[in-house]
Amino acid sequence: MAVIYKGTQYLAEPGSFFRGSVKIDGDFVVSARSTFWKNLVVTGNLYLCPEYQIKGNVSCKSGVISRGCVIDGELSVSEGPMTLCDGADVHIVS
Repeated sequence: MAVIYKGTQYLAEPGSFFRGSVKIDGDFVVSARSTFWKNLVVTGNLYLCPEYQIKGNVSCKSGVISRGCVIDGELSVSEGPMTLCDGADVHIVS
């Protein structure tokens, strides 16, 4: 699936599927029903829309994790704040 650069941020199309690790230099908005099989590294802010899954680890500057989101690995936040909405499932937060 495609990652689109729009304005000052990157956008993943709804229903995107990423087999390998992904690194984004900037802010990243992940649309609903997306799946990452490995790690996600974002140097800026991360906004995860509802109903996505990440099998690996996630690192970002700050952001929002919406309801129905699952992170099986570790969520690492470098600056904060990080908002975890009700119904978000994150294994480890550091």
